[in-house]
Amino acid sequence: MLGSVGLPFPINSGRFRSMTSDYVTPMDRTIAALGEAPYSMLEGVRRMVRWYDDGSERIPHPVKKVVGHA
Repeated sequence: MLGSVGLPFPINSGRFRSMTSDYVTPMDRTIAALGEAPYSMLEGVRRMVRWYDDGSERIPHPVKKVVGHA
């Protein structure tokens, strides 16, 4: 369907593989430079969900125009 309007499919097999593969990144240097995170991953997810539920729709999300498309 995208090809019919001149747009390439956004995901190829290499990109899909990189998005679905585990990639462990050592965090030692990051933690040394920035310090420990101020909250856990679980608390971060809880805060994000609370933010989302409490009015994230008020943030404007501009619509992008697709070239060659009405």
